[in-house]
Amino acid sequence: MSTATHSAITMSSATHSAIINPANPERVQFFRVAAKTHTLGFEQRPLSGKGVVNIWQSNTDPVKVPSPVLLAPSAIVTLAFDDVVHVYAVHAETKLVILVSPYVDPVSPPLKSTSGYIAGCTNSDGTNAYVYYQETTSNGGQVIKFSDVSVSNSNSGKINATEIKPNTWLGAIWDTRRAWVFYQKVDNIIIAYNTNQSTSILQRPRRREYFIPQTPIGVVFVPNKDLKAAGVPDFKPEALGRVFVYYINSVNSESILYRSWGDIFSKDTTIKFGEPAQVSSQAIGVQADAQISVVADKDARANRLFVAKIGDQDKVNLVTDRFHYGAENEGVAK
Repeated sequence: MSTATHSAITMSSATHSAIINPANPERVQFFRVAAKTHTLGFEQRPLSGKGVVNIWQSNTDPVKVPSPVLLAPSAIVTLAFDDVVHVYAVHAETKLVILVSPYVDPVSPPLKSTSGYIAGCTNSDGTNAYVYYQETTSNGGQVIKFSDVSVSNSNSGKINATEIKPNTWLGAIWDTRRAWVFYQKVDNIIIAYNTNQSTSILQRPRRREYFIPQTPIGVVFVPNKDLKAAGVPDFKPEALGRVFVYYINSVNSESILYRSWGDIFSKDTTIKFGEPAQVSSQAIGVQADAQISVVADKDARANRLFVAKIGDQDKVNLVTDRFHYGAENEGVAK
């Protein structure tokens, strides 16, 4: 594969993805695209945010030893299957979706993502892994397609979503039975779409707030057993689990981190989302073009978000958001 010449484009910590270490659930494997070289880098962090962070590792001399140059801005995806963490990204020159770790290889048959915003999820036992991407049709229309990257030469499929916003960020989860894909419509509303071809709408924020166009979308699914063990008082025990959706709202012209959540039931094909709320009582301003990574920390009864705050151009910050939204459990920025 060609390794494109490093362009003059500069980039902050916009493109990153976190996944809990399969061998040590107290640590997070954290991948991001280096700001200057646009090549993949890696570090390992404590899930709690406390303790020693491994020194950031990336290709220190990509001119002598070329690495794939990745699209900027874009999204990268981390998926654990076959007992290994796999990282997918979009190649800058070809716009092809490629595997960049544990080795480099184009997805086959080729998947082309001109926007660079991809998402992914695995099924419950980690035997199948899906990557979702947006494609522009010959007549200028927008479609969301997917491929099972755990299977060699898997043909891509298409979801029957409509009114898809060009260059929308994507999110994906598996609810123990089926996949859900999150995207933004042309009117900026965020949609949850499942494989039963049903759509759910995140409620519009009130007052002077609204979903920003091309908002990053971070999603995580917390299964039934983890919510019951956490003693979440408003969780219905017959639900499969709860999905948390993170995105950016404009509040008084500032980009503020928000969340919505909804419980998923096996007999329902839609999700009823609650009223959007700020993550933390103190508004967290984040970069509008920066990927939102999120993992669930069941022992802490909280989600761990990795975001690029406004003003921190080359730093990814940890934000903790509790499973339960009682007054004593507001999200705590760290």
